[in-house]
Amino acid sequence: MNAQQSFCSSKWIASFEHFLKIKKIFVLSGNINDTVLFTNKSGQPQLDLDICQFLLQFFCQHDYPIVSFYDESDGFSVPLNQHKVLLDKCTSEIQPVKTKMDSHDYCNLVLKQNQYPAVMVLRFFSEGSDFLLKLLKKILSNLSIFGHIHSMIVCLFDHPKNVPSWLYQNYSSIHAIDIGLPSEKERYQYLSMINDDFYESKSDHSAQQKEIYLQDFSRLTEGLMLNELNVMRYISKQHLIPFDKYHQIIKQYKFGLQSAVWQSINNKTFESAKQLLKKQIKGQDEVIHAVMDTLKRASIGLSGVPRSNQINAPRAVLFFAGPTGVGKTELARCIADVFFEDRSQLYRLDMNEYSEPSAEFRLFGSSKSNNIDDSGGTLVRQVMQYPASLIVFENIESAHPNVLDRLPKILSDGFMSGPMGNTVFFSETIIIFTSSIGSAQGKIGDKKYDFTETGFMPKYDIVKQLIRMTVEEHFKIRLKRPKLFHCLGDNIFIFDFIRGPVIPEIIERMVHDAISIVDQRTGIRVTCSDQIFETIHEIVLRKDVNGARGIANVIEHVLINPLSRYLFDYKKNIDENLYISNIKRLSNQSFELFEIVVQNDIISHDIDIEDLDE
Repeated sequence: MNAQQSFCSSKWIASFEHFLKIKKIFVLSGNINDTVLFTNKSGQPQLDLDICQFLLQFFCQHDYPIVSFYDESDGFSVPLNQHKVLLDKCTSEIQPVKTKMDSHDYCNLVLKQNQYPAVMVLRFFSEGSDFLLKLLKKILSNLSIFGHIHSMIVCLFDHPKNVPSWLYQNYSSIHAIDIGLPSEKERYQYLSMINDDFYESKSDHSAQQKEIYLQDFSRLTEGLMLNELNVMRYISKQHLIPFDKYHQIIKQYKFGLQSAVWQSINNKTFESAKQLLKKQIKGQDEVIHAVMDTLKRASIGLSGVPRSNQINAPRAVLFFAGPTGVGKTELARCIADVFFEDRSQLYRLDMNEYSEPSAEFRLFGSSKSNNIDDSGGTLVRQVMQYPASLIVFENIESAHPNVLDRLPKILSDGFMSGPMGNTVFFSETIIIFTSSIGSAQGKIGDKKYDFTETGFMPKYDIVKQLIRMTVEEHFKIRLKRPKLFHCLGDNIFIFDFIRGPVIPEIIERMVHDAISIVDQRTGIRVTCSDQIFETIHEIVLRKDVNGARGIANVIEHVLINPLSRYLFDYKKNIDENLYISNIKRLSNQSFELFEIVVQNDIISHDIDIEDLDE
């Protein structure tokens, strides 16, 4: 493709040109701060024109003899000298007696004179430009009563919502154009003309290979302005990155030094991850292995490769499904501890708190606000502050449908429009969803399974099949959001129930973690006999508790609470070393009592633990 021969102007210009002789008032809003692609009369592409430079060339090309501009910072201006001469001539004829004229008088004069077709371009920098709006009303009156039949006003607004409603209601000769972000074709054209100005590559590439680079570069910069592509040219030179390394250029522009988070990950990082996960997550070996593979792929930037959107897609998308208390949230915490130095980069969102219609605003913000303080968007602000974040959507099935509808674009495209009209990129994030869908009941063919039955524990293969089928049915049929399910792909990881062999390991870890905290906070070293662990194990099995959270409840009630009572009541007489030899259980008619044996003393702690399940 020859960019020079096939070059065409920005697509919105065609609409502008079509209505040129039909309408007298034009409102241009949206992406007005970007470079405008434009061809002059000879068909030559004009690079690096801002909106005002474009309008000047455009109207001169259409033989308008007077083109003037006004904004609140620079006031009134007529860029071309020949236009000034004509305007001065009109001034002397309308106002023979010379009087001092200010910018506002000239604005009125441009549209009041009827000898020459004239253009008045008004630039509104803010919604609160009350004075400029009053001026607009006045010159609109002059245009309709006195002005030349082909004179016109062009109003520039940063956002369509800033355009006053009375402008549409009171004037039928208005035509509004919302200028969007450049299309892939426009980005391709612009890159075609500036690619030689990037840092020179040491490799010789064929014309066909260069064409592939251009097309890929254009595709991967979706959501960016042409001005931003121009900035990448300077990044290329500053950091000595040639055009054929466009992936690096894009990442350097979007994330800067934050991208170093992933570059610092190595074999030692994953070795640390293995050790931590082995210690913290019990009975989920298959899930851990699969998650580690996914994270290795994410660390080298290969997420999204099958879909050819590896630049924009999040580093990894993980869906953790399974029963409550089996390690889903704990695994997310471990990933954050290993891969992210700053705990602020872990952002957890419980979707039970985002089930109302206002949830969409709270997470993503509102496009109707110019003020960042009242624009909502907690998720957006997190990603803007920490582009490399671990975002955890807990209990995703509880999210409001409007929230679910925003997720596919983030998961597939890797970006969204922020509340201030900016583009927010999720390309450096890991996104984790957790869910308990399908962990209570399920059906395979005609056979039904009820996981709530006491003592019922199907094989893990059955658990995986049941939960995955239920998750798919939930999103596709119940929620009617198949697109969100398809965005997850094969990244659905099914956690198993906590099974018998790992329960003692979980008890041992939790008890040791608890007494370690006691040591840190009180300076007292607590040790427990083997009988303590056996007793807790017996109670866990008898109560048939669900998951690690249920086990933690048992430990808290039968060990930690009595220990806390003892430490509080006898803190002045306790040595640095404290040995708990046993836990005894006493029963009466309505509840069970537990007491711990500390050396030779028996300290009782009355508590009803009849219902220790979650």
